[in-house]
Amino acid sequence: MNAKTIRNTAFHLHRWLGLIGGALLCIAGLTGAVLVFWHEIDQVVVAQQFGQVISVDEPVEIAAIADTVKAAFAAKGLTLSSINPSDHANQPYQVWLHAPADHHWQVFVNQYTGQVMGDRQWETSWVGTLYDLHYKLWAGDAGTLIMGIVALLTLLLSLTGIVLWPGWRKLVAGFKIKWKNAHIKRTNFDIHKVVGIFTAIFLVLIGFTGFAWNVPQANVEAAIYAATLTPKPAEPVSKPIPGQQALAIADLNSAG
Repeated sequence: MNAKTIRNTAFHLHRWLGLIGGALLCIAGLTGAVLVFWHEIDQVVVAQQFGQVISVDEPVEIAAIADTVKAAFAAKGLTLSSINPSDHANQPYQVWLHAPADHHWQVFVNQYTGQVMGDRQWETSWVGTLYDLHYKLWAGDAGTLIMGIVALLTLLLSLTGIVLWPGWRKLVAGFKIKWKNAHIKRTNFDIHKVVGIFTAIFLVLIGFTGFAWNVPQANVEAAIYAATLTPKPAEPVSKPIPGQQALAIADLNSAG
């Protein structure tokens, strides 16, 4: 296959992949840009909805917080999953609970008084809703697969764009943008090729990792270990020590 045939094939593939995946890429890009800062945004949302914590003394024991939350939500059939201490003194602790129907709840606790400030279901919160749109298009497992395919299209789109970049034939042409007396289509094409080549490596990584994340059936992890000649480490297993008892939550917290 000669260079002209490869280029023509890449051109048609690049164009159609862009048309097919463009709309979904916009959704993934916009939601992903917000999700990058979801922790910072959510701190403001939580403070407005549940209030802020006033630091008055040392935080109460983690075990006491766990007992309080478990007692408050036991009737709902929720089980404690984890407790996340806050990074700042005026932010509440977050206690995560898990429901049998595979739902998750966040409980916000004042770590200085041990009182529950409020709770929300993760899936119906603003961030959970946005997260579900980003990864699943609000369509469950089918949406997860679709976004995985879109990620694969992004990977192919980026690779074909790299092949089509004019800079391979003449370096100056790959970075030149004609502004003066140029048709809008020409200027648009020049901007596309320059911006495209600068972002190509990032799009390749985003496409590859997004595909691996959403389509585990592809077994990309095994392929990575094989390609890098790296042995896959064994999964860590917790083994009880004979004659020893499990540490209490308070001891675990102080050890961390």
